Amino acid sequence: MTAIADGRAQIDALDRRIVALLAERRRAVDALARDKAALGLPAVDAGREAELRDAWTRAAREEGLPPEVGLAVLDAVLGSSRERVRAIFRGDDPAEER
Repeated sequence: MTAIADGRAQIDALDRRIVALLAERRRAVDALARDKAALGLPAVDAGREAELRDAWTRAAREEGLPPEVGLAVLDAVLGSSRERVRAIFRGDDPAEER
């Protein structure tokens, strides 16, 4: 393999791990949303989202990643998570479809 092919293979493997982690996070979001709905808690917690933004900013800096890159990813993840939570609160629980 060439250095380019090796580098691309490494990136592909990392991307696969990122996707697997995002899927694992989504399953955790689903479980949490069902618990929150059962307890009558609000679907979205702005305070928790602020904590996540702070944590992601710190983690990005610690890893040498520009915080705006980490926050852009977090914004995409949170947007998807909010949609998922709201769907579960409406009774459109994806786990029930399996």
